[in-house]
Amino acid sequence: MPGPIRRAVSFLRSRRLAVCLIGLVAIYGILGTLVPQGPLADEKVREWVAAHPAAETVAAPLGMHRAYSTPFFLGLILLLAASTTACAIERTSRATRLRRSIRANPSAVVLDRLRQRPEETIPLASSEPPAAQLSRVAATLRDNGMKVDNGDSWVTGRAGLIGLAGSPVFHWSLVVLMFVAAAGQATRAEGFLALPLEQRVAEVHENYLQIVEGPLFGERHTGLEFEMTELDRDYVKDEVDFGVSPFIKLYRDSELMTEGWVHPNSPLQVGSLMVHMVAFGPSVTLAVEATGGPEIARETFTLDISTETSSGSVAQVFDLTDNSGASGLVARVQVLTRAAADWSASESRALLETSAVGAPDFGPAVIVPEGSTLELPGGGRLRVVEVTDWARVSVANDWSVPYVYASLILATLGLAVAVLVPARRVSVLLVEEGEARFLHVGTWHEKRDPEFKRRVVGAVVAAVTEPEEE
Repeated sequence: MPGPIRRAVSFLRSRRLAVCLIGLVAIYGILGTLVPQGPLADEKVREWVAAHPAAETVAAPLGMHRAYSTPFFLGLILLLAASTTACAIERTSRATRLRRSIRANPSAVVLDRLRQRPEETIPLASSEPPAAQLSRVAATLRDNGMKVDNGDSWVTGRAGLIGLAGSPVFHWSLVVLMFVAAAGQATRAEGFLALPLEQRVAEVHENYLQIVEGPLFGERHTGLEFEMTELDRDYVKDEVDFGVSPFIKLYRDSELMTEGWVHPNSPLQVGSLMVHMVAFGPSVTLAVEATGGPEIARETFTLDISTETSSGSVAQVFDLTDNSGASGLVARVQVLTRAAADWSASESRALLETSAVGAPDFGPAVIVPEGSTLELPGGGRLRVVEVTDWARVSVANDWSVPYVYASLILATLGLAVAVLVPARRVSVLLVEEGEARFLHVGTWHEKRDPEFKRRVVGAVVAAVTEPEEE
């Protein structure tokens, strides 16, 4: 391997580099959680900017509102992935060499080293045959959970070889995790859908209230139809109150794919889609009718709950110009919520105001019960067709989620195996010096546990000094 490449690989697999990168990613991630993520037009981002103008002077130039897609963060992740890959290659190569070495019978060089530099020397009684003594040593190693090989003058035991795979599995799982997560971010989409009660809404780009799509997402919207058939404000399951929860059905070509209650820690899932509950509020359907004639247009509004308005809901404006024939008219619609008017389902009412386009103020508010109409200036009527509920759900289209979890589980298992099942080996050689005989003992423990040597030597001494039971 050329020198520059060897130096680059050595740099990438440096533990110091890996620790520094992990620390930087962790610090950057913590900073990202302190700043709301999203476009500057997002309400929560605008509120944060207004409340923290000094911090925004630092956050905005650094792109912290899109912290996890900035070149700096992506560069950190790429370098960390390269470092982890280099470490995984090195750990795999080391584990392979160690496994071959531990499984192999001791070579003449290894036996000579053990003869010259043993870790422990145990004298043997000359009255017992050497073969019997080595046999008892082998039996002792087996009793201690080791796989034993033996020759004419030596015995070896090995255990925990599966532990050698732990570190490579851990590192390769992290490599897979990083690349899968990166691919998932580039090909995922996540946004908010408004689901009025008992109305089907297709999962397509134009129906999202707000959506963020990865650069490689393309046109992979599913077209599934969402329908909220019930909204329970006090959903209880197994004596646990989950609060406001919608019951949602998902259809493909009118065929029911899945259904269920959606509440915290219980999303609805089908394929790569994951549906979470976000918010709820009142919904109103308005229809424009010609004077004495048919319905011209219809639109459903999903209103947010507000504690700052007398109606209890946030107003929306409906442009009537093209639909009513009443030139230059707009209507502002609100719903009298339960909190504001204590109304029951049979007393649903909307709060309507009309105004000319461009006028500074709307006319007086008119309360219109469900099913009633409001006469429009210049002709036509505005009918309150229905006042009901709606839910805002978060829909994530991300194929990578199960693979990310699988990689995390595999990495955890690899780390557990590496820590809890260390590889170890024992070599015992019979050495004769004139009339005297000795056992030379050598041990190797992957975690350098000093207790392992003491346990092995104690077991071997007991094996060769205590008489074999009849």
